[in-house]
Amino acid sequence: MELKTESGGQIVLATADVAQGWRQLKNTFGFCEEARLEFPGELVLRVQASIHAWPNRYGCRLAGYPPNVFGLVKGSWGKFELREEELRMTLEVPTIRGERLPRSGLPGIYQPPVEVDKRDRIGFWFSLLVVLGEKAHRDYPDILEWDTQFVMGGRPGGSRRH
Repeated sequence: MELKTESGGQIVLATADVAQGWRQLKNTFGFCEEARLEFPGELVLRVQASIHAWPNRYGCRLAGYPPNVFGLVKGSWGKFELREEELRMTLEVPTIRGERLPRSGLPGIYQPPVEVDKRDRIGFWFSLLVVLGEKAHRDYPDILEWDTQFVMGGRPGGSRRH
């Protein structure tokens, strides 16, 4: 999935090739990808989109991504559109900053699974998680600091285990 900003950073456009990312998930087949976009000022926008086949017992019929799948979801956060193999999302950054996730309290939105298309008895369910948070700073010490002379189970040269 690719993310890019438009309108001076007020809108984020996400695009992905669903057929290329279609794979076996835990109990069914589907598409699940995550992408990150860094904003100035130590902020990171994390977008995770998922489309899965349901019910699971029929999902095995969709080992390959089927043709002619269409769907549209509009929300206060923006718009999701699925046309054949192309996924396009328009996300409004000011709205995402104003919303809060219920459990973590972080700025972001969660779109619960919603059916966007149906083939025979198999539905295509879309869900979305967008989180706006601070960039994590991870300074790892030099690898030589991790290399110690002590082996697990005791002192070197010691015959007793502690």
